[in-house]
Amino acid sequence: MSIYEKLYYVSLQCGGGKTRMIIEFINANSAKQFVVVAPSKQLQQQYRDSLGFGLIMNHETHENLLESINKELIEEHQKVIFITDKMFYRLQPQLLKSWCVFMDDCVDYFAYQSDVIDTSDGLLPAHLYAKVFNVTSVSDDGNYVYASLNDDIGSEVLHKIKQNYERFNYYHKIVINSTVFSDENCKRIFIIGYYDLERYVNNGIEIIYFANDFENSLIYKKYCHLFEEYKHELVPNHTNNQRLTVKYFAKNNTLSSTRLKAERDRPNNMMSRIGEYINVRENGPVLWTCNEAYKQYWNITGRYITPCQRGMNHLQEHTVAACMVSMKVDDAMAKHIEAVLGHTYGDVVHQYEYEAINQFVYRTNLRNYQSSSSVTLYVFDENQAYSIKGAGSYEYIDAGIDAVVNRAGRPASQLPAKLRDAARKWVRTKGRTLEEIVKYVNKMSGKYGLDEDQKKLLLEKLLEERKGA
Repeated sequence: MSIYEKLYYVSLQCGGGKTRMIIEFINANSAKQFVVVAPSKQLQQQYRDSLGFGLIMNHETHENLLESINKELIEEHQKVIFITDKMFYRLQPQLLKSWCVFMDDCVDYFAYQSDVIDTSDGLLPAHLYAKVFNVTSVSDDGNYVYASLNDDIGSEVLHKIKQNYERFNYYHKIVINSTVFSDENCKRIFIIGYYDLERYVNNGIEIIYFANDFENSLIYKKYCHLFEEYKHELVPNHTNNQRLTVKYFAKNNTLSSTRLKAERDRPNNMMSRIGEYINVRENGPVLWTCNEAYKQYWNITGRYITPCQRGMNHLQEHTVAACMVSMKVDDAMAKHIEAVLGHTYGDVVHQYEYEAINQFVYRTNLRNYQSSSSVTLYVFDENQAYSIKGAGSYEYIDAGIDAVVNRAGRPASQLPAKLRDAARKWVRTKGRTLEEIVKYVNKMSGKYGLDEDQKKLLLEKLLEERKGA
């Protein structure tokens, strides 16, 4: 039995042949047994269909899943088993010693959560959380504790708190801000759970990670000292993105959960404006996605899919796509992630938002490297657009999204009466499109010397008038 002193990785763009490489490796090594780890049941099935054999193991196929996986690893009846990354990291490394593990598009290695601490019942945080968590050690600087969830929970109040954090029980390490246990005035708990890859190297397990841009993934940045690139003959295609046009709506603003919440209850909000713009210009069905909670507000015509679709091949007929996602972490949580794991805010945004956009557009025809068809991608802001490297072109669309929002307590600028009357008459003359309205606002801005607040006010009034016309 070979002992492996490193973890290995293959870094290759989406659709570049990673799956084919895994399948060919399995077929060429009849004496070996394999664990193929994929992040979704759909991707597991895709592998099973391509190979023609292997055992899919998930909660739908096996009632006692962890116990069933352990049994298969021990008995070694199957040549290939397919499991998710969440189940893989729950396995004892010793059970994997005679198996070769392929980790396909499994680059997420930590989770985080932040909650306001409720002390309305008079119980202090230290009293509550010291019973929910067992503190095992303290960080060198004293700012964090390492902990585990307590199995022996008595009261209903404590059990309810524990339920909120039970998903962290499956991570190898749990880290919490120490003030939760020591400061009676602590207002928030910050908790981070992460996987410890050292244990697989210490046990000599053969593991190869496959992913797009793996060297920029957070798991590589954390554990780069454990990794070595796996030698292969696949050749990357550096020109495929040249048939892609990326269009975006904001130069001065980024998409965030705060802005989405602020916009959703406004008439003619930015989501509906962008949706209308895309619907008017694209005749065919648009493959699109957004944060699930805001799906109803974008109102884009076409096929909606959830943001996470790593590895899937069945959507390549689409040549127009829209990805309106915000997957940023809040500033307070970002500081704790950097302190505990060493990842900057920019690192986190790159993986969770920008890489999600790249993965999404590579579900479309762009995934077909033999095709010469042009592909169009709509995103919200300029940063998102230019995170897609090497596109054929990047186009800014002025749909009034970049207008400056009034500061709290500041009255909106007034419009000249002459302009206000002329604008009302103009918009009611016939049905005006969003593009016509935006062009009109820009034209009147030059004619009347409007500031940004006045431009925003004019745009809002025109949209309201059009709705009531």
